Amino acid sequence: MASCQQQSNLYVVQGLNILAWLELGHGNDTSGWIFTSMAGAMVVHQGLHIQADPSPADRSAGPEHSSESHERARTFWSFFWVNRLAAAVLGRATLLPKNQVKVPPLSAFGTTTTAIEDACLDSLCQLWTLHDQHMEPILSFDFPTLDASKKDAVLRTARLALTQFYDSVDARLRTTSSSSPPLLPSPFYFQISYHVSLILLNRPFLHSTPQPTFSSALHAMGVAASAITDLLQRFRIQHSAKDVPPFMIYHVLRAVTVLLLLATSSLSSTSKPPQHRPNSWLSARLKLCLEFLEDAGQTWRERSDCAVRAVQELAVRWNVVWALPRRWSGVVVACGTGSSLSDGCAEQR
Repeated sequence: MASCQQQSNLYVVQGLNILAWLELGHGNDTSGWIFTSMAGAMVVHQGLHIQADPSPADRSAGPEHSSESHERARTFWSFFWVNRLAAAVLGRATLLPKNQVKVPPLSAFGTTTTAIEDACLDSLCQLWTLHDQHMEPILSFDFPTLDASKKDAVLRTARLALTQFYDSVDARLRTTSSSSPPLLPSPFYFQISYHVSLILLNRPFLHSTPQPTFSSALHAMGVAASAITDLLQRFRIQHSAKDVPPFMIYHVLRAVTVLLLLATSSLSSTSKPPQHRPNSWLSARLKLCLEFLEDAGQTWRERSDCAVRAVQELAVRWNVVWALPRRWSGVVVACGTGSSLSDGCAEQR
């Protein structure tokens, strides 16, 4: 820690960010949060959270100046992404409130952002910034006091903003069709994140809302979960799930939760025989998600195992074990306290 403070530079922030990413991925939540907190302190110490927009003069000042400005912005947004992920998984607030951050997006640096990985990072950061902006009034204490029409207007405005943002991102991130050579995984990561954002945005409207809004929110969540499973199926054709980053486990768990929720709504009677329930569509998609989590466990074992156990626990709690594929419908072992994937606090984000 003393060395980090005495030799504070971009490489220190990047190194702490990588350590936080690895610790969170392997289920070491406390260590992961410590590293991302240290990175956040270094970000503030170096002033990375406040940067001027690149002007035309900056872009024409030469590659050295442009590269330095771009690297500072890229270091900040990399920290932002890991910290945002950690906050979601652990159910905590981000270290830097959005009103204390003024950093241009990576796309503002023009030709310096050419790689699809940079475009993906930039779009993911802007996606979750926009998501948090619209979730803030929904999660406020004043929101429950609004009348139904105002709540519905908030939801429609948020959906429209996300849709317009999706249509504006790099075209390379909006295609996942088969090609030769195979596509990089970045488009899959971005599109799945986009649909998870829609799930989280609509979820608060399932509680104490008029029937039309409830039905609209549930339908939107079902469409998003279905889209995620379609993306997972196409992803597995071109890539291996064992190579995915750990946040994909969190995202897939969000989709599985919605599928289980749809299973509860398909039950008209608890006495209805399982063989007559409309479970083939759900079971096929749940099987795809659970297989994906299992494959991801080759790299992120602790996180993957806890996600699968969380699915089993939820199925038991909601009395929809029948919807799980036979392989995962057996004895459920409680998820350990060391992981927060199924915590109620994490669900708020």
